[in-house]
Amino acid sequence: NGDWTNINVDIKGRLFLDLKGNLQFKALGIRNNLELVAGKSSKLGELSAHIRNQSNNFFSTYNVKNAVVTPNDIGINLNDGEEVFADGDQINISNNSSFFKIATEGMGIVTTLLKTGLVEENVYFNDKKNEAVIHAPGVVTGSIEAGTTVVTDITSICTMGYDLATSKEARQEVYQGLKQLKTAVGEDPKKLIPLFIDVISTAATGNSTAEWEEVNDSNTDEGKRSHLASRGVIMTVKTVIAGGAFISRLDDIAESLVKKIDLQKLLMRIEDLSDYQNLEKFLKNASKLSDNDLSDLTKKFNEIFDKLKPSNLEESKKFLERLDNMSFWSGNDSGFRNTISQLHELKDIEGFDKVLIDLASQKTKYIGGKFMLDNIEKRGAKFIDKIGKFEAQVMEGADFAADIKLKTGELFEFKSWKKGTDKPWKAFFSGQGKAYKQFINYLFNISSLEELEYVFDANKVSSMEVKTAFKELFSKKPDEIFKAIVALPFLGQC
Repeated sequence: NGDWTNINVDIKGRLFLDLKGNLQFKALGIRNNLELVAGKSSKLGELSAHIRNQSNNFFSTYNVKNAVVTPNDIGINLNDGEEVFADGDQINISNNSSFFKIATEGMGIVTTLLKTGLVEENVYFNDKKNEAVIHAPGVVTGSIEAGTTVVTDITSICTMGYDLATSKEARQEVYQGLKQLKTAVGEDPKKLIPLFIDVISTAATGNSTAEWEEVNDSNTDEGKRSHLASRGVIMTVKTVIAGGAFISRLDDIAESLVKKIDLQKLLMRIEDLSDYQNLEKFLKNASKLSDNDLSDLTKKFNEIFDKLKPSNLEESKKFLERLDNMSFWSGNDSGFRNTISQLHELKDIEGFDKVLIDLASQKTKYIGGKFMLDNIEKRGAKFIDKIGKFEAQVMEGADFAADIKLKTGELFEFKSWKKGTDKPWKAFFSGQGKAYKQFINYLFNISSLEELEYVFDANKVSSMEVKTAFKELFSKKPDEIFKAIVALPFLGQC
């Protein structure tokens, strides 16, 4: 039960020999008043029971008869078949150390992790690899440390830390969990550190400026460089070690989204700190969703994509990858939950796939698309029922389409334009550019002005400013806009 007061002793165990003569722990405990790293908790009884059972399995597997026998003594190579990780390093267990020493070193790693949230440097330093009883690549140890920062209960992280020393299966789990990084760098591990350096911004990663300087310094121990760089990347995307397995666990809904993105491609596109902050904000908000919200949103999300044609599916998924649009998922009033609900309401309408593609194609189209979604929501269910088609062709062969065409034929154009910009505001209201040509073509293809509505974003331009701009346009282009409609009323205001 860990019930002792000597603060110099963190773990106690009682050994015996079983009926086969194998060394076993009869009892093992972690001091129950151990001071843990700030803000963290651990089920110490559960953890000590796991270490006891894992140690006993380790001793039984290799028929360990005493506390001094080594793998070399019995012709065993604990590192046979170990995989090479993305940073070019391998997990290495000392075959010259006794099985008992390997187990107790693993316990030491666990207690250090419990008390500091850190992995001992000698575990991942390359220049200490030949001396260390247990050596792990920096990409592994950095992932472990990152995991401790994003969960409160670090029990499962500590169990995995111990299992690295005593379980080949656990080591294989780690490799599989981090295999994506290996795929990204191919057979050249030298690519890994530059990749991390290129895409990481200090404040979002948990690494201090001094630590990033060490990552950049080629004279820094390679194991430490890998450890720090990996920790920074993993913290940024909130990789959490759960249930003793290395998996990107972002809660159900975030997982269903982010797993659709190639992590390395995503990281390669990150250019500044704001991108990291947006990504972190999204993940933080996603983690707060209730089970009911997660279930509902996952269902809606899947139903949205199930409606897409196979030819458009991959293109439409791009809107998840666009970092310019990451605020789309930030969890504000018109953020993630709201937008998924908006899209779900519209998923059965013809042309819906083009709405998603527009959200993905470029930032300006994303802004316009989101403005349209918000406006549709304000108009309510009755308006949604009237929508016949998105991106509706008005003229055969024309290179433009109406944002919305109602079942009764009315056309809607949504403009999230800022007054005074060269494009599209000045171009349109001076009678130039594609948007202006589209307007003229609409006038030629409607029988009444009641059939056309332009909706402007009131957060960017006032009703009076729009009216004034249209009046000036009519005076500049009277022949094209029909002299008969000089007194054309304002066509729409959000």
